[in-house]
Amino acid sequence: MELNTPQAVRQIKSCNKDYAVVEGEKQSLLQAMSFALKFHKLNLIDQNGELFVKGTVPVNSKDSADAALGGPPNKLAW
Repeated sequence: MELNTPQAVRQIKSCNKDYAVVEGEKQSLLQAMSFALKFHKLNLIDQNGELFVKGTVPVNSKDSADAALGGPPNKLAW
């Protein structure tokens, strides 16, 4: 199911498993929660006794935000 970041972190934290499969790799639940902070939305699937975590909507980095605005701010413009 697709969840936003706080919901996904709560779901991972309340999981009674020892690990999660994050982007195809086994990782601790703490690593899975850290991974969740890099995304606005995540897909969590509990299947065959394993928790699968996949990010769907990434958080934009500073560089991509500048590119979306037409480049870095011009400090001399004001």
